[in-house]
Amino acid sequence: MAQYVDAAQDNYFMDLVEDETFQTDLKKFFTGGRYNYSPEKINKLGVEGLADNFVEHMRFQNTNETTAVKDLMYVKRNYMTPSNQTDPVIINRDKKFNEGKQAFGRLMSAYDVSEGGGTGFWEGAWDYGRAFASSPSTLTTVGTMGFGVGTKIAAQLSKKATQLAIRAEISRQLRKGVSGTAIKETLKKNLGTEALKDGVKSFAFEGAMGAGASYAENETREEVVEGYEYGAGDIIIDATIDGTIGSSIGSFFGFLDNKANNRAIDLMYESVKDGEKTRKIALEAANKTISKAKPDLLSESIDDIVQVASLFKAKEEGVKLDKLDEDLVALGDGLRSLVLSSEVNQELTTSLSLDTIKGVVGASLDIKKTLKMNPGERISTVLARAIADGKIDTPALETIKNKYNISNEQFSYIFLSDLSRAGKVLQSGSAIKKALLNMDVLSKANVSSITDIEAEEIFKTVGGKVGGTPKKPNIGTKAVEGVVEGARQTDSLRIAFMTSQIGTTVANVGTGVFNLGVDISDQFWKNVIRSTVGETMADGSVRKGWVKGTTSILGGMSFSKAESIALKGLLQEEAPLAFRDLFYETTRSMDFANASSTLPRIGKFFNTLNIATDSVFKEAALYGSLDRKLREQGSSLGEFLTARKDNGAPMRLEDLPEDTLAFAINEAKRFTFQKDFKKDTSLFGAGARNLQKLHHKYPFLISVGLDTPFPRYIANHLEYANDYSFIGTATGGMKKLDEMIGGFNNPDYEGIGGDKSKLFGGDPFKTNLDRGARQLTGAMMVMGATAYAAQKEGMIDFDKLVSDDGGETDLSRMAGPFAVNLLVGDLVYRYMNGLPMNEKASFDTLREILGGVPDISKGSFNFEFEFIENVFKSAKQGEMTEDLEKQLGNMVATFTYPQTFAKDIYGQFNFEAAGTPFTRDYDLSGEEGGVSNYGERNYLEDIISSNVFKNQATRFLIDLPIFSYTPSYTRGKEKGFDFKRWTPFNENPVSSWNPITKSFGAVQEPPSSAIEREMTLLGLKGWKQYRATRKDVNPMVAYFAEYTMSQTMSPKWEVWKRSYDIGTNNPMYEKGTTYDSLGDDYEKKRFILQDFIKIEIANNIEVAKKVLDDASTNPKTRNKYAGYIRNTYAMKKAEYEASGKDLDQLLGSFPERFKGFNNAKDFIENSGSVSEELNRRQTILEFIKIHEKQSLGLKEEAKKF
Repeated sequence: MAQYVDAAQDNYFMDLVEDETFQTDLKKFFTGGRYNYSPEKINKLGVEGLADNFVEHMRFQNTNETTAVKDLMYVKRNYMTPSNQTDPVIINRDKKFNEGKQAFGRLMSAYDVSEGGGTGFWEGAWDYGRAFASSPSTLTTVGTMGFGVGTKIAAQLSKKATQLAIRAEISRQLRKGVSGTAIKETLKKNLGTEALKDGVKSFAFEGAMGAGASYAENETREEVVEGYEYGAGDIIIDATIDGTIGSSIGSFFGFLDNKANNRAIDLMYESVKDGEKTRKIALEAANKTISKAKPDLLSESIDDIVQVASLFKAKEEGVKLDKLDEDLVALGDGLRSLVLSSEVNQELTTSLSLDTIKGVVGASLDIKKTLKMNPGERISTVLARAIADGKIDTPALETIKNKYNISNEQFSYIFLSDLSRAGKVLQSGSAIKKALLNMDVLSKANVSSITDIEAEEIFKTVGGKVGGTPKKPNIGTKAVEGVVEGARQTDSLRIAFMTSQIGTTVANVGTGVFNLGVDISDQFWKNVIRSTVGETMADGSVRKGWVKGTTSILGGMSFSKAESIALKGLLQEEAPLAFRDLFYETTRSMDFANASSTLPRIGKFFNTLNIATDSVFKEAALYGSLDRKLREQGSSLGEFLTARKDNGAPMRLEDLPEDTLAFAINEAKRFTFQKDFKKDTSLFGAGARNLQKLHHKYPFLISVGLDTPFPRYIANHLEYANDYSFIGTATGGMKKLDEMIGGFNNPDYEGIGGDKSKLFGGDPFKTNLDRGARQLTGAMMVMGATAYAAQKEGMIDFDKLVSDDGGETDLSRMAGPFAVNLLVGDLVYRYMNGLPMNEKASFDTLREILGGVPDISKGSFNFEFEFIENVFKSAKQGEMTEDLEKQLGNMVATFTYPQTFAKDIYGQFNFEAAGTPFTRDYDLSGEEGGVSNYGERNYLEDIISSNVFKNQATRFLIDLPIFSYTPSYTRGKEKGFDFKRWTPFNENPVSSWNPITKSFGAVQEPPSSAIEREMTLLGLKGWKQYRATRKDVNPMVAYFAEYTMSQTMSPKWEVWKRSYDIGTNNPMYEKGTTYDSLGDDYEKKRFILQDFIKIEIANNIEVAKKVLDDASTNPKTRNKYAGYIRNTYAMKKAEYEASGKDLDQLLGSFPERFKGFNNAKDFIENSGSVSEELNRRQTILEFIKIHEKQSLGLKEEAKKF
């Protein structure tokens, strides 16, 4: 141990700066792999700066779990350099890395025994404060934006049922005669216990995180500090301390959240209390109407509501409507009895209470009486005709609604019953279509709040069909329907698993938080435009001025949380279908409208965190959007919730200005990328809806056939990209200044020149005021992205954030569609500085930005028919192609995706298990260590016996030594580690750098190597440079070449670029010209670098081939390289037969050389051992070479074989 470690006792760490060994160790650590400081930075910081940085590092290690686990990953990491390596560059790199780890151990020892950092109180407080505030556990505990509990997720899961039942509970207690004070105290007490629970939850969470961080710290020291030992007691102490701090934070924010809940209870109590008189009068009116109704009309009206109840029951239970036929009589009898006799309100389904049913029945009877309807007539048909003929008007229907105190949605149930009856009783496609047409007429007349599109979706959700009269079902059709439904549910489960990772939730929250800032900017620019250009109102007047509400959505999750909760309860009571659709049935990735079946229910369970966190943002966006609309008219949502009508009754949602609620629901979905485009009449909106319909109707067609599992999510991303980037300018945002201002002044403006058929111009909720503001926000983002690109000087990709240790965090997942602005900013910087354009500025990149899970597919926004093409290719050649096997493996892999969190954690603490496995068929053996399964197989057998399929399907599983899913190797005494994927340009395996960061929503990649930075500067992408060669070579050749290049190419490049004389072999350059001497001549550099890479790739592949050829022909080592021989044989055979030649005919010409066999299949299958099998394959390869030489007229060379 270094002497300065002893000297650190009774001294501060900074007191050691004069010690030369201490100075050397600081330099070794900061250049030895953990931070990779450049010589320039080392000199700039000096010894005191380095010591200060190390003190800061240790403070972060003690307080921030991320630093602790990164340190452990660093000391566990080992380069897989062969023992016979002689390259001095590689040897020096390994030496530098190992010396850095050893220096780290000595420096930690000195810090641990010292009296502290010695940097002063304020700097220490600043370091610990930043470390604590940025730690994952603190961020999770504090919750969304620091408002509400640790706990926002826990709050959604544990409180939502309580919060949403408050209004109904208040009503029940008031009818029992319980005092208002008692009701409020009871409810507040029940919710108040949640604050204490938040503290307990935070203690458990912080304690667990503290234990993990403590383990990482102690394991790090045990790895590099000689003689260091620790026990379970050390971890328990650290966990207890962290848990205590976390519980304090959780309880504090739980207290703040509880204050909002108490305020919401007060609001809801006053609203329900003031509405009781109106409810009582309405109930008396309903009972009176029901008691005086004609028996046949009453029976028919009750039957109608039974149809609606069965529709809702089927929807909630996730079963088809016809499954409830046998229960329909009992349901009808039960409802009839309750309607005629019960005075006690009760919830019959989550969407229907007895009071609501009585009100709907009463309204139905009044309409039938007013229109003089006869029994058997459909109310929607008669009413639609009456409105068209002027026999009844909207005010008359409003009077009926108010008489029975039912909302717009509840009133619409009357017409929904016709659709249910048409589907269940008539089974007629024409009757169903007619019912939907009537819904459309009534919706446009503002009589029904449920549109024909929404009614059709509800109907289809429970198994209804819209089309011609169905044929009588038989066993065959039922079997087919069962298979299709099973496939649909399986596809839904697969897609749900794609978004089941914690990292997806964190990324969604990150995008939502960023979207809050974007939203505030939008409102700011809208007000700037209003204050300068002005806004033309409906009456033609021009209004100028600032409209409050810029931070309304932020307020909905913080200082106006109580009003937000009260609004959510009101929506559930008055519009339960809209409520369920918004908060329960719609997610970013898919719909859960029929999620009570087994597989969808499993998928929904694995997306619980996504649904819960999205609900937080939806609730806030719903509140904020309504608040802004009301503020534009001089009011606010807070005033609306406390306002009373002339009769003392509270305001209802239908009292909001026309389309205001629909606008707010649309905005809540848009904010969370879940907009459904149901009312968007543009070409884009229609295309998005139709693609979603195909996706739901035909399982795997869109998700696999087009490699697009998230069509709605992608449509939302596309719209965001259009609105916030230059794309929007071309599609209708600002084509002409006068049209743009015309859009600002006309709230109904729907496209360029008012043409609704424009690409993005048919959204009824988006005016050009919105478009203009979003374009300005987007321009600000581009300016910021350009400034950020300047900091990276073009050497780091546009979507990467460089951390202090050199790691590069990929922001694309969290940035979402705003990554387009990052790309544009990078391109602007390049243009301004004369740099080549980035190869990432392509459709492939835009496809990845606009939606997808790149771990699973090429981009989830493919819109290609690659899968279908590969199916046809396989059918044509009679066997599965490698590409099809890979795609099928990808499909299966998605079912293992939920456990990738465990894989990432295990990989973080076990470097050998980190990284993406090599999935190509390395061995090409049907049986482990045995003879290849060469016999005739069908497609299913092709899949089962395919190593490509197996490797691809299992690549997300934990890489435990006891299991070997993909080609594996042995290190020391441990076996079964997967071979990893290597890029030719970086010394680290792909995805091996801090894999746990995937769970933080943004994947961290290793520092770019010198050649990677140069490639990025010149706009080159490594995979494009290598793609042309990798696929066409033997998989074993590819692996060896890729690994070798990963360790040698960049170091070789650093030497080559400053010393190689380009002019020696290239007359275009003067002798003595080196790459570095070309300065800023980027075009020449780009050409030369591409040439260098191509030559290196070609040379390394040839070297790998030669090494493997030599090893495979040596009897002592041949069996070890069986995979190389098998792959070489398969590739050569395919090439030979593709040229129109018959291999079996060739073998039949020399029966004596092939032991009497006249075809390759029998010759190989009858091998007695692996060694004999390989020998026979090589014999066939030799004869192919002979035949090729003879065909070229090279008889003498052919004789050599």
